[in-house]
Amino acid sequence: MNETKGLTRRGFCTGALAAGAATAFAGLMAGCSSTGGRKADGADAADGAGYADQVAETIDADVAVIGGGISGLAATVQAAEYGASTVLVEVGGDVGGNGTGTEGMFGVNSDMQKEQGIEITLAEIVAHEIDFFNYRINATFWSDQVERSGDNLNWLVEKGVEFSGVVDDYGGVGQVPTFHWYKGLASESYIPPMKAKAEEYGAQIRTQTRARQLIVDGDGAVTGFYAEQGDGSILQVNARAVILASGGFGSNRDLVEKQGIVLDTVSLTGNPTNIGDGLEMALEAGAFDNRNHTAYLSNACLNGIPTMSAFQVAIDGSGLWVNSEGVRYTNENCGAKAMICASNTVLTQTGSYMVYDQAGIDRLAEKFESMFDLKAELEESLAQGADGLYSADTVEGLAGAMGIDKAAFAATVEQYNGYCELGEDRSFGKEPELLAAIETGPFYALKHVIMLGTTMGGILVNRDYQAVTAAREAIPGLYAVGTDSCMLYDGTYTIEVPASIGGHNLNSARTAVRHALGKS
Repeated sequence: MNETKGLTRRGFCTGALAAGAATAFAGLMAGCSSTGGRKADGADAADGAGYADQVAETIDADVAVIGGGISGLAATVQAAEYGASTVLVEVGGDVGGNGTGTEGMFGVNSDMQKEQGIEITLAEIVAHEIDFFNYRINATFWSDQVERSGDNLNWLVEKGVEFSGVVDDYGGVGQVPTFHWYKGLASESYIPPMKAKAEEYGAQIRTQTRARQLIVDGDGAVTGFYAEQGDGSILQVNARAVILASGGFGSNRDLVEKQGIVLDTVSLTGNPTNIGDGLEMALEAGAFDNRNHTAYLSNACLNGIPTMSAFQVAIDGSGLWVNSEGVRYTNENCGAKAMICASNTVLTQTGSYMVYDQAGIDRLAEKFESMFDLKAELEESLAQGADGLYSADTVEGLAGAMGIDKAAFAATVEQYNGYCELGEDRSFGKEPELLAAIETGPFYALKHVIMLGTTMGGILVNRDYQAVTAAREAIPGLYAVGTDSCMLYDGTYTIEVPASIGGHNLNSARTAVRHALGKS
């Protein structure tokens, strides 16, 4: 059961989007352009787009939330529960965002864990993460999240979020049992009850409404924003606190490429509305650009076979991986510790292929037979001439089909087979039990492709989730939560601590609201 659930999460980036998001996004994108990173300088921020002269409606609120995903809904419910007048704007046709496809929530010392005798210490959590990131992360964000997570999770239960009662290490993918499974996906178990609770508390939710520009007063404080509604009219929201929860910039090709990710072998598969609106508005208001420490929810996948099968096979360590020059470049078991490390590895190359002989395919088919019929899928894909899938009776013929250097590839296979015979990988140290020679035709090659679903981070914040300047001074009235500001990772979302990003989404939202309303 757990293995099957793990498969679902690995297919997260192809999960359901919020209803109507793509349609609403297409309309709201008309005339969209980059804000250009304009900074507030003590005077009123320039209204270059002239939104102030176009305002058709004005709303006054204590708290205004931009984005209706996991964190945006949590912020809205928390603020409205405190009795604050609250408005949420969401660019999509309904709330949910990237969070609709998630399967569970992080927690330490929750009631469910206590009932099952599960005990976890802060040291166990931090040890996994701070060492992985070479001490480049601020562990106080982890300590805050762990300390509050039990209460955060119990709060969700009070609000009607439904959990299955199963708590584990995400089916063996993670290192500690922090994963609390929803009864279904968040689209069933989290989004509907949280939306209903927000409305019950009196929060106003505006969908098909895209925030376009923050309003900054003469002292540099954020006092609201302008938003474009589905009919093209301009809405002005005045608020004591603006909370950015716009879901990151994972669907903005320009911003992703500026981070050094070449998109030739990358598919952007997150919610199409996550184009960095929160990031660009925050930078315009003077926030510090922290994108160099952004983490990515990205998965190594494969062309040529169905997605669910491809996610599993793509991180299998038993084959031979070569680049577009026909040269082996890694320990193929690189996804064992954290499956996203396989994605990181593939991104170091201009092209990457997994190579198997027939015996290797037979072993893979047996390994995954309870989940899919790999041989049947390969046969069908080959018959259809699927891109990125190659087969030949000889090693040289396979290189020709792949379009790579035959001599270099043959030399790579010969060296690899030598290591297999020796029982020792003298190039990259792959585990001996995973060394299997490439010698029995027909031979197969499957091309890697990276599925990039979500960015995590970009706006620098303090522990109250206030956006801060380069001098680390808080910008009054402006908060950034969820994937707009995640500070838990640096470059890689490890999943060693399962559902930690969900825990961050929830904790950052509640923390920001408490600070904004003086409830800390």
